[in-house]
Amino acid sequence: MEVYTRKTVDKVKRLYGEYRKFLYAKIGELPCEISEIPAPKDDLEARSRFYAECPKDGWKKVNPGDKWGGEFCYAWIRSEYTVDKKFEGKALFLKPDTGLVEGLLFLNGKPAGIFDVCPDIPADFRLHETQPLTFGAKAGETYKIEIECYAGHKVLGTRPYENGEVDKWSFYPASALRTFKSLDVVTRDEAVAEFLNLHRTVTQIIDFYGENTATHAAAVNAFCEIFKILPLLPCEVLFDWHPTLEKANEILKSVTDRKSADGEELGYVGLIGHSHLDTAWLWPVRETLHKAARTFSNALRLMEVYPDYHFIQSSVIYIDWMKKYYPDIYEGIKQRTAEGRWEPNGGALVEFDNNMPAGEYIIRQFLLGQRYTRENLGYTADCFWQPDTFGYSAAMPQILKKCGIKYFLTTKLSWNEANSFPHDSFIWRGMDGTEILTHFNITYAWPDIKDVKNALYNVKHPEVSNMKLLSYGYGDGGGGPSYSMLESEKLIKGMAGMPKLESTTVSRFMERLKNTAKNLPVFSGELYLELHRGTLTGMSEIKRLNRMLERAIHNYELLSVMTDGGDEDLRKKALKTLLINQFHDILPGTCIAEANDVAVYENKKAISEIESGIGQIFGGDKSAMSICNTLSFRRDDQIILKNTDFVPDGCVVQKYTDIYSDNCTAVSGIRLPALSVLTVKSGKVRQAPCPFKVEGNRISTPFADIIMENGRFVSYKTKRGRQVVSDADIPLNTLYFGEDIPEAWDNWDIDYDQAQKMKPVAECTESKVVSVGALQLRIRVKFKFGDSALSQDIVFYSDNPRIDFESVVDWNSPHSLLKVGFKVNVLSDEARFETQFGNIKRHTHENYSTDKTQFEVCNHKWTDLSDTRFGVAVLNDCKYGISVNGNDMRLTLCKGGCRPDPRGDKGVHKFTYSLLVHEEAFSTKSVVRPAYELNYPALAPGGIASCKYDGSLLTADADNIIIETVKPAEDNDGFIVRVYETEGI
Repeated sequence: MEVYTRKTVDKVKRLYGEYRKFLYAKIGELPCEISEIPAPKDDLEARSRFYAECPKDGWKKVNPGDKWGGEFCYAWIRSEYTVDKKFEGKALFLKPDTGLVEGLLFLNGKPAGIFDVCPDIPADFRLHETQPLTFGAKAGETYKIEIECYAGHKVLGTRPYENGEVDKWSFYPASALRTFKSLDVVTRDEAVAEFLNLHRTVTQIIDFYGENTATHAAAVNAFCEIFKILPLLPCEVLFDWHPTLEKANEILKSVTDRKSADGEELGYVGLIGHSHLDTAWLWPVRETLHKAARTFSNALRLMEVYPDYHFIQSSVIYIDWMKKYYPDIYEGIKQRTAEGRWEPNGGALVEFDNNMPAGEYIIRQFLLGQRYTRENLGYTADCFWQPDTFGYSAAMPQILKKCGIKYFLTTKLSWNEANSFPHDSFIWRGMDGTEILTHFNITYAWPDIKDVKNALYNVKHPEVSNMKLLSYGYGDGGGGPSYSMLESEKLIKGMAGMPKLESTTVSRFMERLKNTAKNLPVFSGELYLELHRGTLTGMSEIKRLNRMLERAIHNYELLSVMTDGGDEDLRKKALKTLLINQFHDILPGTCIAEANDVAVYENKKAISEIESGIGQIFGGDKSAMSICNTLSFRRDDQIILKNTDFVPDGCVVQKYTDIYSDNCTAVSGIRLPALSVLTVKSGKVRQAPCPFKVEGNRISTPFADIIMENGRFVSYKTKRGRQVVSDADIPLNTLYFGEDIPEAWDNWDIDYDQAQKMKPVAECTESKVVSVGALQLRIRVKFKFGDSALSQDIVFYSDNPRIDFESVVDWNSPHSLLKVGFKVNVLSDEARFETQFGNIKRHTHENYSTDKTQFEVCNHKWTDLSDTRFGVAVLNDCKYGISVNGNDMRLTLCKGGCRPDPRGDKGVHKFTYSLLVHEEAFSTKSVVRPAYELNYPALAPGGIASCKYDGSLLTADADNIIIETVKPAEDNDGFIVRVYETEGI
């Protein structure tokens, strides 16, 4: 484009902002009343509850300049408007200037759309600054108007260098004290509205079409013609420029009306409205109820105006909320689902984290999700919709297929920091060989020229498939598409130079992809996100409670099957709490403090209620005690009884006080069959010799000879003579501590260069034997680092090679990281990491760029480094992040990210990790079973449980089979058994 023509075009481009000022004209300011709803303050129970009803009282007149609100506060504003006859037939709109950050409009008692007009947001970003009262006003018609107004709350941000400023992504003001100014009825200048939509589209033709195309030339010429006739500053001219504006619109339409064939030779883009809506993030869960109502009411209102509009909503829990709290919205969803325009496709209760939940509870996400939509909407999902989760487990394809899901869609791997993912339409093959068709769609987009062109430009392999799904609308905090987006979509469909564009559903798009793609590539294994590795560790209390609640539900369900006890409502309530709190910002610990506090409270409450339910199953004669083995294999390990004087007859016992200040009794001599309840009587203790020797810093156990200095093992020799320590200068159980300040996302990320900040913790302030006997040797050690401290009991067993490190951390170290390292004498190019229903192998070297990025990865209960005859495993009871570099295994214990929760992980944290040396190759017996034993101690709450079965409920006839779950059936009096093969054979 010639330089002077470009200047002219640039001047015309600026007209969008100038004429936008004339879009609405005020015709009336409504008298209003207000009723405020204060935020719940100190009561966590109240802070976990929803409220959605319009107040019945507390109403008072509100005047311009009146203040309302405060953090997390709501107000309802109400008024009435009767149409004057001079506005007969006109389109009328409501434009609030009430101070609300987000609001839900009700017309005549029915939800009618969203407002997001926070005064701190530039006008161009206010996609829902008005809502229509009517598109055809009738004189004398009266509208009852109510607006649910949210005042907002302070958000400190997400990055370590934001210096306390509000995160610009959140759109929440620093102060939540709001000012009411007015509630206005306005008319829209339709010529201006048409001009703005046409102008935006022709601008994008100029910016994104090739300069050698006829359509680009037509667009440039149109802008040059407009320059001649339109005032550049319409606010300064005295004449009526509307006739000229209408002429300008005709000129612009001559460009947008240039049609071609269906454009399929240029590619195919499926279009669907969407709003990503985090169950919690920079707001608590209770606020998401309102965000969902606003977003969904807006989508339903758009469907009234645009008959070709489709919308996908993936999280089933939101539909359930609408049914309970906004029944009119629910009925609208139900109607539009039946029409095929609302797509409740995603399958799961919430968009859960894919890395950390146990496989059983991923299945429950789909069990609850699929049953709900099937029973309430007559719809069964065929797609797994997960745009924003932080990586995807290799177990997912099998789980998805078995839950009736055929397709998977995400956008998150486009965030990779080092390696561009090689495909965008492909077959994803899971660790068991199950395959699922996968597509990387576009989200947070407009249905406009720019985003459509970019979508196809970035297709990796157009020879395989030149298709892209574009889901448009704003999200994270909801909102979704706007009227402007739908007008843009109408304009560009069929336009010359554009690909084939079609309003569709995700399901139809994936079916088309399946039928048209050629030679789809196959990608095997996990979809590892090269980012957000700190989510495996941050907010460690939430992760510990997650593991505890998973275990509690597992145990309670088994006991419900094996005994006459168990409360179905209690079980389902706890399960729902767990599943919601496995959402992909709650479990990873990337929410604001308010959301984190509620999640901790809810999980603790659910654990307490389940444990109380288990206690009710055990009762009766205290002279005997029932002990339950909730695992699917026989266990002979020590049973730990807490805070009781009960002593089983004929057993070897050892009493001690553990690091958590519990009075414990270790018991040996009871063999527990698989999945059984065994009742034992109290009686006499059986004596046994002490098998441990402690001479200075030298320790002898039945399994190893160890030299221990400052709480670390500088030598570990098995009784067969194998030295486990690789380097005496790098002992086993070395703590590493260092500054942790990510470049971008504070509590999300651990950067590659952070390892250079880590230094061994040298200060061991105490080391002493606190218990030694026939069953255990306990050495208590204490460490100091920065302003934090760790105390732990190092526990050696007489009958088990596992060494436990029962730990308590008093964490006061913001922007710091704590790891524990085991550099072992094992050489292997691969390590095994437990994942859902199995394990995966990852390289221990950095030969390839993809290996280098996996410097922090997910494990569940164990990680193992083995050769063909020997190995070492690190076990844990609630830690998910680990790094394995060569022969150095480092489990991540604490991360002190301070955004968006400024407290970071400050506080006391309890956890156990274990060192397990096995003098054989990796197997279920050598690694998997001991990890289960650590995580699922035998149940002995006191009293007797009446079991319906003698001996084992079930057994597996192969030692590489784990019976993961025994649960009551959903539809009858039977029970469900879920098994998996552990070794990947």
